[in-house]
Amino acid sequence: MAVGGDFSPERLLYAYSHGIFPWSENPIRWYSVDPRAIFDLSSVHFSKTVQRKIRQERYKISINFCFEDVVRACSLRPNGETWITEGFVDGYSEFHKAGYAHSIEAWSQKGELVGGVYGVAIGKLFAGESMFAFESDAGKIALYYLFHLLREHGFQIFDTQ
Repeated sequence: MAVGGDFSPERLLYAYSHGIFPWSENPIRWYSVDPRAIFDLSSVHFSKTVQRKIRQERYKISINFCFEDVVRACSLRPNGETWITEGFVDGYSEFHKAGYAHSIEAWSQKGELVGGVYGVAIGKLFAGESMFAFESDAGKIALYYLFHLLREHGFQIFDTQ
């Protein structure tokens, strides 16, 4: 849709409010995809394996405890390629401080960050940005708790762009 701009909270708020999101830096490129990948929060299903791990309480869950760490962990890819650059980390960290970007973290029994998800909440829309797992299913379990919180707070749509 556009090229340029910055990752300021004001620009990110405007963009997400209009169905637009950034996907690169140098230059910053803005997208609005059609069709969008949307989850209906009332009908999301998790595998029996994930549900069993949730019942076993393998992970401690926190909310917005270490947002920047989650974004940085999401930037780690086996092939080294990522769209989550320092500009994204800085911009979304400021967006988090402004109250729009949020994270859910999964912690091991040893207290290590092993999974998480982050995204943007505006009104009753949540736009999922990225997820990571350093242990099997830890990111999915964080996502499970995110979906639970969103439903609890009246959200109905989870947009993954």
